[in-house]
Amino acid sequence: MEPINYFDILGVDPDATTGEIKKVYRKLVFKNHPDHNPSRKAQKNFRRITKAYKVLVDPVKRDEYVKGHNIAVTDEPWIILKNYWALIYKRGFKEL
Repeated sequence: MEPINYFDILGVDPDATTGEIKKVYRKLVFKNHPDHNPSRKAQKNFRRITKAYKVLVDPVKRDEYVKGHNIAVTDEPWIILKNYWALIYKRGFKEL
């Protein structure tokens, strides 16, 4: 599975400011929001755009994303917990 590039999803440069990201996000949301565009492709794009926006606007999540630590990128708590336990298991329960 190829890694997701949130900068490409929003169409911004990696050094884009929060203001630039918000401006692009508003345009893309208006174009792909289910109230304006009922197609399934638009709904899927809307979810991807929103997730990319949440990561790139939050300075902590953005920093983790740029560094490549995908644990902080997800909003799903079960995925974070699963990754945490996999790390603990890998280290042999030495560092709790």
